[in-house]
Amino acid sequence: MSSIQLYAELLVHIRAVAFYGALHTEHNHETNIELSADNEWITVRHEGQTASIRLPTTVGGGGNAALTLPAAPSKDITLRLQLEETSPGLLQFGNQQSGNVEPWTAKSLGKETSLYCRDCGQSLLGQGRVQAWKDLPSENWVEMMEFWHCHKPATEHQHANGDAASRKGYSASNKLRASMGTGFVNTSHFLLAPADCLGIEAQKLEKWISSCILAYVENESIRYFHMQPEPSSRQVTSLLLWVFTPDISFSSSVRAGNRQDPTRAMKVMWQIRPHSADQDKQLNFRYEDMFLPASVVSDIKQALLDSQYLLPASSRTFKEWSVGLLPRFTGDDT
Repeated sequence: MSSIQLYAELLVHIRAVAFYGALHTEHNHETNIELSADNEWITVRHEGQTASIRLPTTVGGGGNAALTLPAAPSKDITLRLQLEETSPGLLQFGNQQSGNVEPWTAKSLGKETSLYCRDCGQSLLGQGRVQAWKDLPSENWVEMMEFWHCHKPATEHQHANGDAASRKGYSASNKLRASMGTGFVNTSHFLLAPADCLGIEAQKLEKWISSCILAYVENESIRYFHMQPEPSSRQVTSLLLWVFTPDISFSSSVRAGNRQDPTRAMKVMWQIRPHSADQDKQLNFRYEDMFLPASVVSDIKQALLDSQYLLPASSRTFKEWSVGLLPRFTGDDT
């Protein structure tokens, strides 16, 4: 296995690809970096070793072009490759959607949908139990209704009657209830009638968490999160997350699982912190609390630790923060 580590990340806003290479010794006059003829692959040769990665997007200067190395010898190579836009979709992530791809929506589910517990495999919903699926409303729907209506449509104004809200079918005093044969769904919840229930079929956990976080980023402009175990848990650590870049495309020469680069992800800064009521009070109000099962918090922590090996050593920390990558759902996942 080559000791050369390569990493590339698409920088959409400045129309470039940031390329990083880590060598076991300083580069010399025999070290070679070459861009393939199709402008999609980059290869580094150094002291008899070779490593290649597929770039997140097409760059200019192909035709097996040799790229210029930095003048000063170093074990770390950093290059900025300019994009060559040959079609309107170049800066998009392949054929994927540009927004937050949700793992499941009402349109993607049908009569054949079944749900299982991720931990034990127990069936919770059998095929054919739910005949129709509907999307759950936004968490802010009650507040938004104040902007849309002053009274229930097609009824008389009841401004003077303080009890009017209780008669609104869409007010905060009413609850959304699932009816038998109909299921409601959003990124993090399934609402089902008890009579229909017998898990959720396991999607990749990190992608599901990414989708939940991205919903906050897009809908409420929140970038800081306190991911902590549920109150009943005895786990003593929690995670602070700062969504630094919600949407990136990267490639790395470090193989992990069945990842096929380029990979869509979000870049996050993160910290492990003691979890206690007194410690939590010290956090300022910019952090959004996310209460999750202790096993999920532990899995996300491990995923962030593992993702650091994909990054160049010099890019794994930023001030007091650790840097990590969480993969995102793509259209191929749904």
